[in-house]
Amino acid sequence: MKPASRSLHLTRRTMLHGAAALAALGLTAGCATPSPPPPPPAPASKLTPAQVAALKELNFSESDTGWNLDLGARIAFGVDNASITPEDVVVLTRVAQVLLGVGIDQLTVEGHTDKQGSDAYNLRLSERRADVVAETLIAKGFAPANITRRGFGAQRPVGDNATPAGRLQNRRAVLIVPLK
Repeated sequence: MKPASRSLHLTRRTMLHGAAALAALGLTAGCATPSPPPPPPAPASKLTPAQVAALKELNFSESDTGWNLDLGARIAFGVDNASITPEDVVVLTRVAQVLLGVGIDQLTVEGHTDKQGSDAYNLRLSERRADVVAETLIAKGFAPANITRRGFGAQRPVGDNATPAGRLQNRRAVLIVPLK
């Protein structure tokens, strides 16, 4: 091998070894896609296993904001109506007993409507629905200061407002046990 060609051969070999070393260290620029940062940890629920079991027993489902129970299947509000029946009070009494029995004493109550009527009217109606559910829960042992009430009108439909069955699904209240 000629000296110039030997020198070129050594230079290539040195470059290849250097590139391999840099790659092993993850230092090659523009050659490798950096790993994305790990996702932030999920918010800690801070609920005890007994509390989680009670929520599941009542059919609450976990979300990123807390544990939610759509009362639409249990309490059906009539058209243009924010009153509850004695049967609805039985449902809410059971919910209150179970939640308070495991030390869950904070709730958010959301009221919802179907799309019939004006937005302003539906907002007031949804607030009245949240109020009637909250007042019933207060009568069953919840402290008034521990219940947040919200009305959303027709902003958050779960059913098709073009059908009677869908509108019935939208006339509802939702209970939320917030993450602490």
